[in-house]
Amino acid sequence: MTVWKALKTPQLGVVIYNYHGKGMYQLQLQLGETVQILEESSGWYRGFSLRKKANKGIFPKTYIYVKNDKDESSSEAESVFKEEALVEELTSVLREWGAMWKLLYLRREEALFHDVKKLMLELMDWRRQILAKALPVDQLKQLKQKVTQTIDYGNRTLGLDLVVRDPEANIIDPDSTGVIELYRRHVTTSNRIKTTSRIETPKKEVAFYTTHSVYANIKLVVCITTDDAQVFLSLYDAKEERFISEQYLVAWDRKGMPKDIDRLNNLTVLFTDLGAKDLKREQVYIVCQIVRVGRMDIKETPSKKLTHNLRRPFGIGLFFIGDLFNGTAQYDEDKEHFLQLLPIPENQSFDSWIKRMIAQPSEGNKSGQGIHISLKLLSGDVEQIREEHPLLVTKQTCIARKLGFPEVIMPGDLRNDLYLTLHSGEFERGRKTANKNIEVTMEVLSDDGKVLENVISIGAGEELVSQYRSVIFYHSGKPEWVETIKLVIPIEQFQGSHVRFLFKHRSANDEKDRTQKIFAFSHTKLMYNDGTTLQDGTHELHVYKNDHGKVPHPSSYLHLPSKKDEVPPAKASAHTPTNDRIRIDTLLCSTKLTQNVDLLGLLKWNSMVGKLKDILVTVMKVSGEEIVKFLTDTFDALFAILMEHANKYDRLVFDALVFTISLLADKKYHHFRPVLDAYIEELFGATKADHILILVFLEYISYATTEQQPDRIRMDLLLKAMKAMEYIIKFIVQSRILFQRAVGEKGQAEFEERLRKLFQALVQLMADVKNETLLTQGAALKYFPATFVDLMQVFDIKELSYYAREFIERIPEKRLTSQKMDCIHHMVKTKLFEDQESRFVLLPMVVEQLKNKMTEVDEMKVCIDILNDILITLTRNDVGDTHDDVLLLVTSLLRVVVKAVIMMDRSLAVVGNYVACLIAMLQLMDEKHYQKYVAHFPTVQELLDFLMEIFLLFREFVSDNIFPKDWMVMTMVQNSVILNAIQYFSEAMQEHFGAGGTFETQLWNNFFHLAVAFVTQESLQLENFSTTKQDKILEKYADMRMIIGLKISEMWHLLGDHKSYFIPGLVGPFLEMTLIPHSELRRATIPIFFDMIQCEYANKGNFTSVESEIISKLDVLVEGGKGDAQYKDLFYKILSEMFNPMPPQFKEDGVRFVGLITKLMERLLDYRTVVLGDDNIDNRMSCTVNVLNFYNEIKKDEMYDRYVYKLCDLHLSVENYTEAAFTLLRRADDLQWTDETVFSSQQKYRASTQRQLKEMLYKDCIDYFDKGKCWEYAIKLCKDLANQYEYDTFDFIQLSKILEKQAGFYDNIIKVIRGEPEYFKAAFYGLGFPTFLRNKVFVYRGKEYEKIAEFIVRLQSQYPSAQILKMKDAITNDIKHSQQQFLQINRVEPVPVERRKFQGKNVLEQITKFYEVNNVNKFQFSRAVHKGEVNKENEFSTLWLERTTIYTKFTFPGILCWFEATAIDTEELSPVQNALETMESTNKQLRAIIARHKVDPNLNVNPLSMKLQGIIDAAVMGGVSNYEKAFLTPAFVKENPDSADYVERLKSSLVEQVEILEEGMAVHGNRITAALKPLHENLEKRFKEMKSKTAPFKRARISTISKPRAADGSPAITGRSMTTVRRTSERPVLSVRNSLDKMHQSYNDWSDSPIGNPPPLPTKTLPSGVRSRAQRRATVEISMTQLTEEFMTPNTPTSEIAPPKPPRPAPQAQQLPELPQKTSQKKSSEVQHRSSTESSGSDGTEPVEQTPALPPRTSTMAKPKDSPPVPPKHR
Repeated sequence: MTVWKALKTPQLGVVIYNYHGKGMYQLQLQLGETVQILEESSGWYRGFSLRKKANKGIFPKTYIYVKNDKDESSSEAESVFKEEALVEELTSVLREWGAMWKLLYLRREEALFHDVKKLMLELMDWRRQILAKALPVDQLKQLKQKVTQTIDYGNRTLGLDLVVRDPEANIIDPDSTGVIELYRRHVTTSNRIKTTSRIETPKKEVAFYTTHSVYANIKLVVCITTDDAQVFLSLYDAKEERFISEQYLVAWDRKGMPKDIDRLNNLTVLFTDLGAKDLKREQVYIVCQIVRVGRMDIKETPSKKLTHNLRRPFGIGLFFIGDLFNGTAQYDEDKEHFLQLLPIPENQSFDSWIKRMIAQPSEGNKSGQGIHISLKLLSGDVEQIREEHPLLVTKQTCIARKLGFPEVIMPGDLRNDLYLTLHSGEFERGRKTANKNIEVTMEVLSDDGKVLENVISIGAGEELVSQYRSVIFYHSGKPEWVETIKLVIPIEQFQGSHVRFLFKHRSANDEKDRTQKIFAFSHTKLMYNDGTTLQDGTHELHVYKNDHGKVPHPSSYLHLPSKKDEVPPAKASAHTPTNDRIRIDTLLCSTKLTQNVDLLGLLKWNSMVGKLKDILVTVMKVSGEEIVKFLTDTFDALFAILMEHANKYDRLVFDALVFTISLLADKKYHHFRPVLDAYIEELFGATKADHILILVFLEYISYATTEQQPDRIRMDLLLKAMKAMEYIIKFIVQSRILFQRAVGEKGQAEFEERLRKLFQALVQLMADVKNETLLTQGAALKYFPATFVDLMQVFDIKELSYYAREFIERIPEKRLTSQKMDCIHHMVKTKLFEDQESRFVLLPMVVEQLKNKMTEVDEMKVCIDILNDILITLTRNDVGDTHDDVLLLVTSLLRVVVKAVIMMDRSLAVVGNYVACLIAMLQLMDEKHYQKYVAHFPTVQELLDFLMEIFLLFREFVSDNIFPKDWMVMTMVQNSVILNAIQYFSEAMQEHFGAGGTFETQLWNNFFHLAVAFVTQESLQLENFSTTKQDKILEKYADMRMIIGLKISEMWHLLGDHKSYFIPGLVGPFLEMTLIPHSELRRATIPIFFDMIQCEYANKGNFTSVESEIISKLDVLVEGGKGDAQYKDLFYKILSEMFNPMPPQFKEDGVRFVGLITKLMERLLDYRTVVLGDDNIDNRMSCTVNVLNFYNEIKKDEMYDRYVYKLCDLHLSVENYTEAAFTLLRRADDLQWTDETVFSSQQKYRASTQRQLKEMLYKDCIDYFDKGKCWEYAIKLCKDLANQYEYDTFDFIQLSKILEKQAGFYDNIIKVIRGEPEYFKAAFYGLGFPTFLRNKVFVYRGKEYEKIAEFIVRLQSQYPSAQILKMKDAITNDIKHSQQQFLQINRVEPVPVERRKFQGKNVLEQITKFYEVNNVNKFQFSRAVHKGEVNKENEFSTLWLERTTIYTKFTFPGILCWFEATAIDTEELSPVQNALETMESTNKQLRAIIARHKVDPNLNVNPLSMKLQGIIDAAVMGGVSNYEKAFLTPAFVKENPDSADYVERLKSSLVEQVEILEEGMAVHGNRITAALKPLHENLEKRFKEMKSKTAPFKRARISTISKPRAADGSPAITGRSMTTVRRTSERPVLSVRNSLDKMHQSYNDWSDSPIGNPPPLPTKTLPSGVRSRAQRRATVEISMTQLTEEFMTPNTPTSEIAPPKPPRPAPQAQQLPELPQKTSQKKSSEVQHRSSTESSGSDGTEPVEQTPALPPRTSTMAKPKDSPPVPPKHR
């Protein structure tokens, strides 16, 4: 038995694997879900997922990672919670991206596919790191930033919704965030994402006072010095050409190790005190300088004789880090950077070499000498960095400060550093032959000669020293050291100290070096007699000669001038100055020592009390840079003076205070404000200053209000005081607080009374109308609200709010309007407004001001900001009761905001603010607010106007969202608020303007349109979203569509007798609503249609308008992607059930209507599926024709025309110009040449009359026929237009143009070469094809010059999974019922209809050739088959032809490029018939090529030569002999008596071929060149042989011509035919294309007269077996009596209505239509002839197929039996 143990405290866990629980009580969990564990058992937990808390169940322990209890109970519980939230977000994002990633692959978006893959891999790796819980806080924070940036970047790339985050990158919960705050977060997040890429880390927007540091870690130093070395690292600004930080120093031994071995793996430094201005530096480098400490020359072999411990320049490396400063690159502590080390040439200084390396950067070898370091930019002060990055910044990390003050000097930051740079020197050579090797030794001494110990810092990281020694330049008279050291001198020793520089020559030889003495020295004092320190800048010092070589004592030189600009004393001295000189630079960074005399006077005022007045005046002239350094000391001094000399210097101290505070108002010093805040809070101690400050301030204000002509100087002082008001009040309040702490409430009443007087004076000042006070009033408005937070500590809050209200209300009208609104804006953001009682006082004033100013364009922005901040305050839970405040706000301003939004230009940036404000106001309203708001309207008309306005505005919001599409959270909040408002306002509408009262049709109409727009808006269509997004929306907002749908149904049924007002106007909107794929919504709303129908039927007796509206709207909506098969079924089911119990007539009409709509839905859904989802243009055309015919059937002319134009556009898109023309003719044929009005839905064909529209259509048809090279059709239209222009409209200008065009078409027919289209049979077998193709056979009209191989590729590209069947493959039921796709494709030959007008006439081939491949609907293809035993010596004797004839219902070309086969017949031709057709085809081809050469003498004769040679050689070499052996023998005729006629015709064809060849040889003989003459002679020889072989057949030919002949030229015999029917006709089931006959019936003028009108389809009722020839022929022959001479008359049935299978006449009838000619040219010696209609799947081994040839042109129609024979052509 399983025992479950309840946990003492429920635990949280994370699912680490997907678990698909199938057992009882088992939960299904997804990776990343958070579960709460309640109980545990052996191997199992019991609990629930936080996503679905109601479902409790069990799940395996191994699938869960349990979070530690300490995580939940520790002080970092909030951090842990956010960490878990990040993991859950990562999991959700990966799941959503994964689904989209697969779709990218299917859509072949390779670049985006790989980008998303990379992002997902990174996120998965980071997710593992977070789950491992091994990252410290600082790295976790950085990782979180990376994760959120990557997620936001990926969402933007994939077009997903914006994720709204707070400044810490946590996702904002809209439930706990007000609308205004949510809107602002959307704006901030959106701007951040738009301006930031994932690759480039954005530069943080930090406060001015935030400091930054550069963290550097020396990983490795690769340097061979063979001596000890000093490695210096510092920051360098190339633009200013100076170092900007202290140097970090590492002492290195000759073995390549740090001398302090403890620092081996911790060579880290933090360059601190960098401010915002420093980050703007463009050319910042980190520079490494290496100084060798050892021998003079590194090339010398080390020995004891050499001098050691000499500092010599060795090398420099630098690395650009400007991108680190400006944030354009990401630096990480794990990424190493290489500083290549370049040796410094002899006597080159570090400074010059750095400049040269920057000016001429080189691509160094990273494997050479250099330094490997890692870098990272960190924010915050040192303590903060240590706390946030404990692994990076340890106790051993050195601190290198900025050279100079940081941007902000905080209180308590004591500093007293003097940076001294030994720059350069100039020394005379004297009597020496070479310059000295000068070493400078520097020390700090007291005036009595005592050396100050350990006050010199050579570099951070090493201990302080007492002496500094410079580097040595070998024999250099002008050394440039440029070495900066720091003097850290105690403040008390600064006064009597000086710096001394000793100069000494150093020798490379140790023994010589010992003898060298100090030859000169320099010195400089650190502080002057007036108490100021050595000034910053460059100082050029005297160099004094030291003759005795000993170290001079200060008493011997301190009285001497130290700098060159000082005047030397008159009397002689022990030390004489030389011409040598030395230059140094100094920079003081001290918070206690100043270089300004005036400021020093203030700081030491106690010693100069008598000069206090002058001191207070002059201190206001001191530069701001100097004062801010000593800010706290300055305030201490001023308040000390104020306390001791209040009555005497109160005004001067007040002015000095104002001056000092005003400095901080300057942007330049704005970042020092925190210093002042900290001073007031922590260091300020003047407990009685409040009384004096109030009195002086009150005096200044009173003067301005009482004096009519106030003094400008005093007004300037007041203006400055107003600007400093915030801090004056802070000092007053803090002084009072300190006093209270000391003595309690003593003097509180007097203090408050003084404040009241001050406030009253301020109020009085605001009422002043003098121009002189205008600036002062503006400053008061700007700074007064900032004092509230302090005043609230010492003054009654409610009373203060009254003064604040009066402060605004006393301002004269139209005076300082903008400043007044800004002041109100600041007020509502103060804590004073957050107090409930104060808000009760202030809010009416604020509302009144907003009501007056909100509609003014200049004040719109500030007004909406004020209102938004008020709403933010009212949204909070810690500001007291807000119910009455909300009521006041909405009753006063809601309609004002509504009108403002309605009138506002949508392009303004402030629109979003106003909309968010409106939504926020509605969100704050509860049921009582709505009731009171509706009741507050004084008249019903005003309520009506408001409801009209709000409904229209809501409709705009949901139809055309103001917010960006990816602001899904904001949009959903807006929807939820609007939904709630609709509920309440609809009740008000029903109550005041419903069926029971004054009914307002327009208001109800607006409501229904709003409701439908709401339910159909894109943001609520959950089906279009991912599962993750659906779950989020449903969990938080539910499906709002159902709520509003039920509301629509409810309100509709409340209309009562007023429903008829909305029919059919609301049919379309309601139809759009019901098409939403939500079954419950459909069930609730579809019955509305029945109610509409019932209503209209009751009023009119029919429901035509509802039916028409549904049909017209349904077409547009379904094509737009709405609706599905489920809707069709549900529509049919619901309405059918509702019509069933109705009266018979109503029921009958209703059932018809339901069936009609269902049928339309089927066709429209098929059309949409193919058109929108299928790239197959052919399928799209088929479905278009399908819908087109449906509208034609139900007489919806407008919809019919719409699809005609769509079909035309589809044809044009693939350049099917001929078919496009025939399509447009469908529309043109419906029109008459009249002036009746016409409507056209096509923008291109806008016309007012039928004549105009028909003319426009005709012109386009002519153009399309021209482009399709079907000029014969274009000519017919030209004639029709010409007839109109000539006889009806008399527009001779247009007549001339159309006749010119017509003439051009005639010219094109003769001169332009046209490619004959080929025709192909395509059979689609298998259930895998769409229904309109499945198991059907079609004939396709190929494009110009398109061959079968290209056609197969085209068809295969449309159906890539289809298998190609060979033509010989049998089509079984297994293939037809297979779920796969099978294609059988082969070429077919068109069988043209003969034209009587060409009979007996020698017509150019260019004219007749067109009709051989156009106006056809009958096609044939043949396949060669051997029967019986094959005679290898003569295969002709057993070579049969299997011929298939296909009939299509419509002629080609037409409105489509393909038509379905309506009948398929198969028959077999005997070998002799095969031979006969081959001969006739060859003769025809030969006659054609000879005719072309006779017409055009310039043609190349080579084709004729090849043709003649191929025929003559084949005949001589065995062709005729093979025919003779096989068929031209008495034995064959005896065995096959039915073939006697064919034998005779074969003989005649042989004789005819000789005659044609004779004519061809004559033409050839006239055209040949000398090169072809031997060939011609050989052909003549061969031709004579051929003539001799065929001579016996001439007599037979003559006798045969005199005999009676059948229509096909064969003897009229009644015996058994050799041509037998092998299988019966195959008649495919007609598809929806059969309705095309109606579309072709008007093509009655588009073909020349065929020989006979097309008879009806034959009925195949004969029993199985072989039919007689008469019976078989009766199905295909045409009567001669039906011939016409010209184009068919309008009453003649169109040629496009295909003559399916014409009946064959009895024997002795007229001649058959001629068979198509065979185009292949093969030698007769080749036994097997491959047909040009070879199957697409032919492998080359099957029997060849052969197409019958057409007879010669001169005998296209056989003459009657009494007519004379056709004479042979003359040569």
